[in-house]
Amino acid sequence: MSCAGYSLLRLASVLGLLGRCSDVSLHGCFEGSKVSIALLDVCGDRVLVPLSRFSPPGSFDATFINELLSGAIEGVESDCPHGLALAKPSSIYFVTSGFRSITLVIEGEGKRIEYKIMKILGPSYEDRVLRFLGEKAPGLAPKLYCRASIGGVPVVLVMEHVEGEPVTTRYLEAALNTIKTGSIVRAGESASIGDIVATLHNTMRSCSQEWCFPERASWPSFDSWIKRLQERSSILRSYAGEYSGEGMLITEASDALDDLAAKLREFENVLVGRPIIRIHGDLHLYQFLVADKRIVLTDFEGEPYKEPASPLEKEPPERDLASLARSLDYVAVMAAMYSEKVGAEEASYSLPPIMGEWVIENFQGILDSYLDKVDEELVGSQEIFRQSLSFWLVERASYEAVYELRAGTGLHHIPLNAILRINEGKDPVYEWLKEA
Repeated sequence: MSCAGYSLLRLASVLGLLGRCSDVSLHGCFEGSKVSIALLDVCGDRVLVPLSRFSPPGSFDATFINELLSGAIEGVESDCPHGLALAKPSSIYFVTSGFRSITLVIEGEGKRIEYKIMKILGPSYEDRVLRFLGEKAPGLAPKLYCRASIGGVPVVLVMEHVEGEPVTTRYLEAALNTIKTGSIVRAGESASIGDIVATLHNTMRSCSQEWCFPERASWPSFDSWIKRLQERSSILRSYAGEYSGEGMLITEASDALDDLAAKLREFENVLVGRPIIRIHGDLHLYQFLVADKRIVLTDFEGEPYKEPASPLEKEPPERDLASLARSLDYVAVMAAMYSEKVGAEEASYSLPPIMGEWVIENFQGILDSYLDKVDEELVGSQEIFRQSLSFWLVERASYEAVYELRAGTGLHHIPLNAILRINEGKDPVYEWLKEA
């Protein structure tokens, strides 16, 4: 099976890979007897495309997985033992299908295994994190069985399948009941979430390997974090002309982010010297699965579109917590969307004041549990810890704004309005962190 004979531009177009440009080139072709892999460089992304004589281009099916894991494709390294590639699958179903990866479960031969396949290849330590957690904190995350990679970059992760529902569902129910009753309803999972995050951070702090050993933030680290905000402001401004009728909002948020970047330069003495470790890196409530009597933390791939930062960077633990606070804001807006039957734009503009209090109450529950269990060395001074947390609240919102606009989710109003609120001194969580 060869990559020859395929028009790269047509292939990228058929697969829906073309976004803001038509810049497509072939990076490499890895050939097997039944399936080959074309690696395309598309608009700055390195995209994996399976090519098979049995299936349409881009089919992530059992034949493709078997070829990958058995080492039958030249240039693909696999450490999977025989038997994890299922010769006779009885069923295949998708768990998630995103722009950067898909996750599917294959059942057959008495096995039920989850396969995470990277559609866009990039630097990632997800396989290392899962292996390390499996050894040091079993049960915290899905067990990794093996992987296949190209040039050391993971292509497929084979892992334990955890059946459960996202904890977001529980928080959304609490938020909807808060709107309905006019009284704050706290989700019952907050203490468990805080405990899990503390266990994650304590465990990763104990790592002594080069890719994960703990360090301290330096002056160059702080400068790079400020530059994230500045560069993301420029990225936001570049989208102003692409969203009809919303250019003013995007430009205002870009200006506000510039203002915040200037103000947050005063945090240099807060952030320099803070512990930095291998954190989760994209910690929102959908990453927690409620399964039987336990909650499992998933998806250590890191943030898509993290630019200008690298997903391999170590960061303060507070960044994971800030991401959870921002996730609660999303849940509050989504509850208003469902309750009032409106879109994200109207819901984020007219969010009832009680929902700001709801976010604080539920985040407080997570934070209290976290602080009870996390190593004291990762917290230090409570005042500095909370100041650092407020910095990362801004940084995470800046990431979210770029992500939502680039991915075209329609949810960009949520982080854009958060940036504006923070700059105007009207964001409940940011102000709460300052007062405490």
